[in-house]
Amino acid sequence: MDKPIVKMAMIIASIALVLGVVLLATCFNRQKAVATVDTKAIVHAFSHDLAASSLTLAEQKALSTRFAKCLRSTLARYAHAHHSVIIDKSRALASGTDITLSIENTVAALLRQGGKRCDD
Repeated sequence: MDKPIVKMAMIIASIALVLGVVLLATCFNRQKAVATVDTKAIVHAFSHDLAASSLTLAEQKALSTRFAKCLRSTLARYAHAHHSVIIDKSRALASGTDITLSIENTVAALLRQGGKRCDD
């Protein structure tokens, strides 16, 4: 057998092996993205809407509890689904992807549905 052909085959096999290892490492070592959320703005908007409502004090308390659960579970689901670390915007030195509007809309939709999908 020709030595150059064997040598070329060994080089190609080595390159394929290295590329395979790099591909596997990339797939299994996905780095987490960083997202920021302005929880103060979300809570402020909720508080403003709550104050403008005609709910009784007991109803406001129940809705506030559901809101807190929905906010926590929505953030957790987002982080899991997007492989993200979520940092409060007031504590971030640099901005990641701002997900405030998305989170606020999701929480509002869940509350309109009664907050039943807001399990901890």
